[in-house]
Amino acid sequence: MLDLLVSSLTATAIGLVLGVILQRRVEKCYAWLRYFVRRHLLGRAHVQRLPEEFSLGGEILPFVILDGDGSGFYSKENLTCRLAGTSRSELPEDIAARRRLVEAREEAKRAKGCQAAWNGPIHALEYVNVERTVPREEPKLTLGVSRSDYFAFQATVASLDEAFPEEQERRTLRQRYIEGSSFKQPITALAQGFGVCLLVLGSDEQLALVRRSKRCSVRPDEIDVSVVEGLHPDLDRASTHPGPDPFRTATRGAWEELGLVISEDDVRFLGIGVDTEHYQWNLLGVAVLRQKLVLALDQRSRGTGGKWENRDVLCIGSDPGNVFDFLRYESLWATGWVTLYWGLVSRYGRRGVDSAARRHLLEQGWRFKRRSEPPLV
Repeated sequence: MLDLLVSSLTATAIGLVLGVILQRRVEKCYAWLRYFVRRHLLGRAHVQRLPEEFSLGGEILPFVILDGDGSGFYSKENLTCRLAGTSRSELPEDIAARRRLVEAREEAKRAKGCQAAWNGPIHALEYVNVERTVPREEPKLTLGVSRSDYFAFQATVASLDEAFPEEQERRTLRQRYIEGSSFKQPITALAQGFGVCLLVLGSDEQLALVRRSKRCSVRPDEIDVSVVEGLHPDLDRASTHPGPDPFRTATRGAWEELGLVISEDDVRFLGIGVDTEHYQWNLLGVAVLRQKLVLALDQRSRGTGGKWENRDVLCIGSDPGNVFDFLRYESLWATGWVTLYWGLVSRYGRRGVDSAARRHLLEQGWRFKRRSEPPLV
């Protein structure tokens, strides 16, 4: 009887051990089979990667945000732009060769008495460091720039889709340098003309948009936000450190382009990003005036230094629905859309602006107008 009991207990124990082992084997086989089916038969449809580029009104715009959302802003103490490394931006030989062609072309125009571009100083963006203060976690931004010139801008930003004639594949700058790269840090040789973009809002619930002059080499005759101005190495020097001060750029740009006298306290920089279509990096912000917009713009009729850059200045009601209705049929680059969106969010809040975008853009079948690719000649 005892032998029978021992045999029964032994068989039961062996069965339990084998059951556990087999159960684990079955579970592993099932997990492997499920992985195999999802990975090789169903593909990766169960994983959805959200787009990195900015979305508005059902459209994906070619703009990548590095920092900012329209609700917070950088104080003067928390926004620093310094000269990085060497004071002069070094160009790769292929881009330097293009710059020499631009220089020769403009000199030939000038020799014939034709309108030619002047080679003013600009800044190229070297690096972007996004930080937060301790302990309040306020937004903080440190930028590094180097000195460059307008001919380098013409040879890069204005020529991204021109093919290199000496290459059999006839690749472009975009194909050679930008495609497949990350937008977390700038490609300095291409990040020429770093500047600021501002939406100007008046105390009378009006905002200013401009129509660019036909003489502009980039985006001629298109609608733009109120102020688009590059940091100037000499005119915008900071008083506390080597490098430019973006707040000085903002006030200078408002005066030169619009005849607006604004103080640095009127300017709030909301964030930074890159327009992937034009490969232009900019600080985006808003300037809130303490007077009616039409009265503030009165000086422009009596002359401003950069009046030639804009054909018209338009004052429209800043209600988001009204703004989206107006712009639905206009060409505005992605940087302008993001600046506009953040400026409206800073005034009306994200929920109201997003609701207006759904009603006046998405439901009306709005489509963002992208740049048409030039032929390779």
